[in-house]
Amino acid sequence: MDRVVAKSGLHAVSSSFHQFEPHGVSAIYLLSESHLSVHTWPEYGYVALDIFTCGDDGPALKAFDLLVEEFQPKSVEKRVIRRDVLGEAGSQNTP
Repeated sequence: MDRVVAKSGLHAVSSSFHQFEPHGVSAIYLLSESHLSVHTWPEYGYVALDIFTCGDDGPALKAFDLLVEEFQPKSVEKRVIRRDVLGEAGSQNTP
């Protein structure tokens, strides 16, 4: 995970990991860009990733590709959700 974060161009502020019994792990990285989390359920062959960043999409997409390469899943479902909090001119959008 450290290697993926560094290689992607994201910047870790801190990280925390929890090993579940009998198996599975959750990891979260607090990033200067926001956060990255990984949750595994080996008994189901399932991994959930959340890469939430602000700014350029490039490092987040690279981190995703590196994690897929690392985990080598049989199938992948990828959703990109853009949260445009600030409008083009930098003014806050209101509902």
